[in-house]
Amino acid sequence: MGAFPKYARHGFHFATESYGGHYGPIFNQYIEDQNAHLPHHAKKIKLETVLIGNGWYDPIVQYQAYYNFSVYPGNTYDYAPFNESRASMFYNNFANTQTNSAQT
Repeated sequence: MGAFPKYARHGFHFATESYGGHYGPIFNQYIEDQNAHLPHHAKKIKLETVLIGNGWYDPIVQYQAYYNFSVYPGNTYDYAPFNESRASMFYNNFANTQTNSAQT
């Protein structure tokens, strides 16, 4: 904030993409926690927005989306990238992942 004082009065916008969807919220929580415990006269970071583009935040949710967009209910292009055998394998592997994650 000392290097660019004209921007010190503006809010802070945090943007991240892809795997940053996993870490971005953690960094922003850290900023909020530090702001809550600042000593008197310390500069607060005014976090205004958090942007996550195509973020990787939960593998199980995202693996399901791969199936939903490519196999069933399918994509908007009416294109089936897998034959029936591969689509079945994809579904069964996803179902096993769901079962294994529920057991842990």
